[in-house]
Amino acid sequence: CGLWFVGHMRHINWLEKFFSASFDLLGLEAGAGNDDPGSWPYAPQESLLSDAERDFFGVLQIAVGSQALIFPKMRLEDVIRVFDPQQEHFYRKRIANYHVDFVLSDPVSSKPLVGIELDDKSHETPIQQRRDQFKNQVFGVAVLPLLRFSVKASFDVDTIRTRIETYMPVAPLCPKCGVRMEIKTAQKGWYAGQSFWGCVNYPECAEKITDAHS
Repeated sequence: CGLWFVGHMRHINWLEKFFSASFDLLGLEAGAGNDDPGSWPYAPQESLLSDAERDFFGVLQIAVGSQALIFPKMRLEDVIRVFDPQQEHFYRKRIANYHVDFVLSDPVSSKPLVGIELDDKSHETPIQQRRDQFKNQVFGVAVLPLLRFSVKASFDVDTIRTRIETYMPVAPLCPKCGVRMEIKTAQKGWYAGQSFWGCVNYPECAEKITDAHS
């Protein structure tokens, strides 16, 4: 009887954990919320960026130009992968609650080139400094550069350009003409909107490269 009771209680505990996990996956809590979508308390954010982030973003766009794509507010696990399948669950969970303010990527392949953090006074707190240190370590292990800029009343284009230029992709040489190619965007057809490296001598030369890393 005692063994049956212990086994029965273990079964109940397993069921509790199962249903708890199921509620988490559904985004629900037992006894809370409402099944009617019309009563759900969701609304768009007032802004995707803070005032400082928006100001920096505008200057960053000028500094980058067409050399790279800019992705703001990226989840860390969307930027950095765990290459060992046996440890993926544990190490993805470690970075699950982190994001990076901006990520610059190759305009053709979308490969991440460099991460950018914008640090305000909140980064002076011990807790935030520990989080920043962990994030620095993750980027270091992944061999992905992470630049930090302090929040200022105004941002200088040349200063930002100087710090990021090392990480910008180098235009490949045209296989036919031997000159540096430039980033172009397809205007029509199946590939409309996609970027590629095109020869500067177009239309005389129609050579193009869709992935300079291949």
